[in-house]
Amino acid sequence: MESMTNAPLEIKLKGDLYKVSEYTLKDLANFRRKIQSNKIKLVSIVEDKEDRMALTREILKDGISDDEFLNEMQTVEGVSYLLWCMIKPNQEIELEAVERLVDADSMGEIITVMTNLSPVKDKKKVKEQK
Repeated sequence: MESMTNAPLEIKLKGDLYKVSEYTLKDLANFRRKIQSNKIKLVSIVEDKEDRMALTREILKDGISDDEFLNEMQTVEGVSYLLWCMIKPNQEIELEAVERLVDADSMGEIITVMTNLSPVKDKKKVKEQK
């Protein structure tokens, strides 16, 4: 019923209830930029300025591949970020607080909720119904 009305789902994590909505395509774009930014931060340890600049230009030019993006979505950091994107429209919460909710015990349930609320999945359903 929630998916038909676009109402948030309630999930219980670490004993507390949270309302989650689907993450948006903008959230995915921000996540892609976050991955790219993290790669650039790693390059900052390269001592040679010319090499550092060349690597940074290469990261900016090549962007993030779809495989790299999907792999990052399955990490604890990726799941935490996307869960935060799903909770924050419904309540004030910091990313750091959401990061404490994601662990080995909760990861499976969170990924299931994320998959069920995926905007990409919903768009496939609409195409199939046409």
